[in-house]
Amino acid sequence: MSRPIPTIDMLFMLAESRDTPQHVAGVLLFDNPTAKSGWTIQDLVQRYRDAKPIYPFNVIPKLSLSARPRWVDAADMDMTYHVQHHALPAPGSDKQLDELVERWHSVVFDRGQPLFQLCIVEGVSNNRFAIYVKIHHSIIDGASAIARILAGVSADPTDPIGLPFYAVKVGTKPREPAPKGLVSLLGGTTNDLLNRYKVAMDLSTSFWKKALARAGGAPASGSLPFEAPMTLFNVPILHGRSFARVTMPLEPMRQAGKAAGGTLNDVAMALVDSAVHTYLRERKQPLDKRLLALVPVSLREPGDLEATTRISAVVVPMGDSESAMAPRLKQIVEGMKDAKTEVKGMSKAAAGGYSVALYALAQGLGKLGVKRPLANMVISNVPGANKQMYLGGSPMLAVYPVNVLSVGMGLSVTLVSNAGQVNVGVTSQNKTIPDPQHLASLMVQALEELTSGKSPAPAPAAQPVEDVPVKRVRKAPAKKEVAVVAKPRRAAAKAASAPAKKAPARKRAKPVAPVAAGAPADVPADTTPTVVPAETPAT
Repeated sequence: MSRPIPTIDMLFMLAESRDTPQHVAGVLLFDNPTAKSGWTIQDLVQRYRDAKPIYPFNVIPKLSLSARPRWVDAADMDMTYHVQHHALPAPGSDKQLDELVERWHSVVFDRGQPLFQLCIVEGVSNNRFAIYVKIHHSIIDGASAIARILAGVSADPTDPIGLPFYAVKVGTKPREPAPKGLVSLLGGTTNDLLNRYKVAMDLSTSFWKKALARAGGAPASGSLPFEAPMTLFNVPILHGRSFARVTMPLEPMRQAGKAAGGTLNDVAMALVDSAVHTYLRERKQPLDKRLLALVPVSLREPGDLEATTRISAVVVPMGDSESAMAPRLKQIVEGMKDAKTEVKGMSKAAAGGYSVALYALAQGLGKLGVKRPLANMVISNVPGANKQMYLGGSPMLAVYPVNVLSVGMGLSVTLVSNAGQVNVGVTSQNKTIPDPQHLASLMVQALEELTSGKSPAPAPAAQPVEDVPVKRVRKAPAKKEVAVVAKPRRAAAKAASAPAKKAPARKRAKPVAPVAAGAPADVPADTTPTVVPAETPAT
């Protein structure tokens, strides 16, 4: 059985090279199973290898110049390639885990195998293990990936281990019939032609309205592609990735967004904007212009988890470079409203076509050597679980997204909400932002300013921080809400398992220091796990 590869999915195939892998990923952290769990890490590895992949995790791309690209059944799947097992050497720090993720995320898939991988990592400090998931962007988008991964865990701590994301069936919207033959592909039926005409009209109307307004002296508004100022990370994308992660409290961010008339996504953008401007000033490269962010917008209906990419995107102006956090957030809220209004004025097909056009144009200009980026960075927000989840009774502590880097944009920040927390993943090019953990710490500092109304002292350069057991983080003074942001919280998860032993007293790390990344592990260059990527819903 074979299926045609949709246009937007094919773009991710065409854009891929050794320097520009086109996969999304994620790092899931869990407490280790206990003696009462009835399973071990090795048992989990074997169960996942025994699980039978379903579409689109059992097909490979067949690309041809003489025929339409198609997905075809994989003749022989090597499940030891798709499900890998790794143990961190002592002490198994977060720094070691993050550096392992950096290496895995830098490697492209073998297209002779289905385009997903998963690696179970044991030996993580503080009695934890991790699962790194990697999936090619051509078969799934971030919202669908997160939903599929969460389908493999449970809110009931007594439930057994569920099926992994590549074997679990989820609700999907029926795929529209594929066109047959060249004539259908190029022209299609009368209805298809009318739909294409409407898409073209929607896009051209939006373009000319904006062009005429700008010609008349009106300020820029709506989505503003290819108007971003150049920064140190807006350079050609090369091989090698940097990764950092941090956890922040959900409720203060949600309340701040509501007070400004915006959303959680607007707050995330304000935190990233402030952090990037501070980062650039520290490196003697300040900007006096607003940064622009590419913000994915989900076009999925509720319950639609079809294996494809179904998103649009807008390019949104951020805040003034020297603004305090409160006015910065208001500026971003207004910018997002203008951009969303523009997208809502299009049909869903036109909105999807808009993102295809932007992506294709950015790729084309990059190939021609044009240095003007589509935007400065990508900022995504993916809804996750709103309650504590478990894997065979082991609490899921966090889900950190690891995103793809697009042409000319060497920084991507993705957020996933998870049981009262916001798990943030910062992905960057290691040659331009080698210290993304410091950028993550500046986001924490910006949240402190936003919630307190006071500008904190400048953040020092990021320092590796020894892991601090979560139960000690809970004892932090209530007034330092941001203290909870530095580490994943174990929520009420422990209620379902045997009580943990009391940790010995030890020097406490600085409350706002984010999780650091560590020493490299010896992993073959072709050993690449997978994770959930991130896209952003229109909220």
